[in-house]
Amino acid sequence: MASSHDPTSRLCHWVCATRYEDLPDTVRSETVTLLYDQVGCMIASATLPSCQPVVDLISRLQSGLGSSGMSTIVGHTVRASLTDAALANGTIGHGDEVDSTGQQGTGHYAASAVPAVLTVGQYVGASGQQLVRALALGSEVAARLQSIIYQYRPDTPFYATVSGALGVTVNAGLLLGLDSDQMEHAIGLAASGACGLTSHHREELHQTKSLDRGRAVMAGVLSALLAQRGFHGPKEVLTAENGFFDAFLEPLTK
Repeated sequence: MASSHDPTSRLCHWVCATRYEDLPDTVRSETVTLLYDQVGCMIASATLPSCQPVVDLISRLQSGLGSSGMSTIVGHTVRASLTDAALANGTIGHGDEVDSTGQQGTGHYAASAVPAVLTVGQYVGASGQQLVRALALGSEVAARLQSIIYQYRPDTPFYATVSGALGVTVNAGLLLGLDSDQMEHAIGLAASGACGLTSHHREELHQTKSLDRGRAVMAGVLSALLAQRGFHGPKEVLTAENGFFDAFLEPLTK
């Protein structure tokens, strides 16, 4: 049974306990820069062939149901459900390969984190401080996890969305007001659905790689929503047997 001393539990306690006021001024400033930069990338990507079919499908499905959601899709007039908007905005987040990357192998985490906070932030009516807090902490989690994967398994066949999905869970979970126990369940759920293969480079339209980001955002948001409603995921999913690190890190011994 997981305890409060386990890494996943400690991580969840940290993100839930860290307030906006605890963030250094430089972190707040860089987070706002990250937000503006990524929104610009999304505006440029919104109607590209790598993204437009996803938006078209969501629009058609909603028309067939005779309903529309309340969540915005960047660059479009379509309104969608929260999870569908997460899928579309996440896909748009990496639609043209100009989004920022972190240092030291931390991947394209902004392409998942910013769509997540925009979509969930609108859903909950978040303040600017709440949005910056969620974006900074979720980005930190995604970047740290991805740097671990690239350090120990540089030839990984899995795309950076495996860590992006967990980072998005933190982004969304903080905006939804999850406590540390709920957050751990949400991360466990997201880890079970985290994937994305680097063979997406074999597809020339950049659609699969973009959709990988959209799926990560949708998975993270859905996991946080389910945990908010009492749905359980596995505890201590990072270091448990057959957990996240077992799945995505190369074994240290042959």
